[in-house]
Amino acid sequence: MMANTRADPLSLHLDDKLTHLYGAHFECYIYKVHDRLRRQNERAYEPEILAVGPYHHGKGNLRMMEEHKLRYLKLLLERTNETSVDRYIVAMRKLQERARRCYSDSISLNKDEFVEMMLLDSCFVIELLRKFTITSMRDMHDPIFKMDWILHNIWRDLMLFENQLPFFVLVQMFNMTKVPDPRDNIIDVSADDVKHFLGLVHHTTTLSANLVSQRNVCDTKKRWDHIYCATELHEAGIKFKKSKRSTLVDVKFINGTLEIPEVVVEEKTECIIRNMIAHEEHLQDTDPKYVTDYLTFLCCLINSPKDVSLLRRCGILNNMLGDDEAVV
Repeated sequence: MMANTRADPLSLHLDDKLTHLYGAHFECYIYKVHDRLRRQNERAYEPEILAVGPYHHGKGNLRMMEEHKLRYLKLLLERTNETSVDRYIVAMRKLQERARRCYSDSISLNKDEFVEMMLLDSCFVIELLRKFTITSMRDMHDPIFKMDWILHNIWRDLMLFENQLPFFVLVQMFNMTKVPDPRDNIIDVSADDVKHFLGLVHHTTTLSANLVSQRNVCDTKKRWDHIYCATELHEAGIKFKKSKRSTLVDVKFINGTLEIPEVVVEEKTECIIRNMIAHEEHLQDTDPKYVTDYLTFLCCLINSPKDVSLLRRCGILNNMLGDDEAVV
């Protein structure tokens, strides 16, 4: 009697899943924000006006910017004297599989939809950065630069952990569309150093802190179990001074004085810090978590409106919210 070689449907189903599963070696670094963080302030991780990448692509409240993406692509073609997007489609198709593997969650877009998204989003981000840096490239009728609230919300959305393209996609678009202007250096780091736009900002923000930490190697076993709040430190004789350094996390304690760079507290401050912390949560365990440590430090210093008032008078806190209570 011949053995029954008919495969179990469940086996076929699971075999298919395994076939389409990427190998364990692939580089995945664009994640969804963990529920533990999202529950603290869900709005801080949601785009308000602009979708970049696949996670928020196609959401109804973000469709307004899709026309602007098309307009920026059309203006790019006019600037480069091209009549077709074919050259860019070819380039994005070559990156499609690699880019898709950078996302931890499943993506519903098919290959053509994903390539179109990559092209429109990367073109928009690169051209926006160019127009911001080189003002002569701006269209005088461009509403993005005519209305501050639009640009303000775009910058906020570009900083969201879930709202990212792989950096090598941005580098590809930048290299294909360079302009003969020395100011066109908006992408001046390697894709090996950063993984996406948020990673670029994080890299720039923490660069000097990394250099300082390399010069001042300390015993990692020693740690502060507690830091008193600003008013208590002040009463104990500690002075506070606004640092001349612009890097946010470059805090120094010299001769009884805490030197802290100015912190501008506005509506988007919490959003940016929360998304940087989400980014740091997915760095390697050996990598310093500068922004996370910085926020912990600030939370220790600020325990009441009195602490906010003290730091504000010292020029360390620039409270754009207007109310010291709102900062706590």
